[in-house]
Amino acid sequence: MNKLTLLFCLFLAAAIVPNRVYSQVQPVSKWIFHTGPSISFATKSIANNDAGIGILGGIEKNIYKNLSIGAETGFTYFIGDNSYSIDGKNKAYTIPLLAEIKVYFLSQFYISPRTGAIFFLLNDQSKSHVRLAYGFTGGFNLPKKSNRVNIQAGYTGFRHDAVQRGYVTLAAAIIIN
Repeated sequence: MNKLTLLFCLFLAAAIVPNRVYSQVQPVSKWIFHTGPSISFATKSIANNDAGIGILGGIEKNIYKNLSIGAETGFTYFIGDNSYSIDGKNKAYTIPLLAEIKVYFLSQFYISPRTGAIFFLLNDQSKSHVRLAYGFTGGFNLPKKSNRVNIQAGYTGFRHDAVQRGYVTLAAAIIIN
């Protein structure tokens, strides 16, 4: 995603979201946890990998009617590799730890900018690295009568060796109060 596109998306979100924000249904004082499986698709330079499978988990606390703070982590192992490491094994993975602010609108729908760190290994490397990471998510929480499930799509990006890298994640998680 180039800088102009990113700036346009942020401007659009800043212009639209305040006009469409409604009260969130969650109580203000409760911590909410979520965990579940995820699939990821590399957007650029994740060691020629096409897709990944993983797990994610997070914690969230409502701080105002439509705002929540939280943190999310996960593990993604990239499969579908088009090139293999020297010993013939695929070994690319990422472990992000991201802080986020969720803005809820239309009751259970949200968008969330995120920032933090990412621990990763790419196939052409012999050791893991830690870098700053950023991203955003969008999703929704199904109501309690539907067993409280969170569905989200997000992007995680980071820079390494002067190359911008990133991947898109689709996840479904169970919400635990």
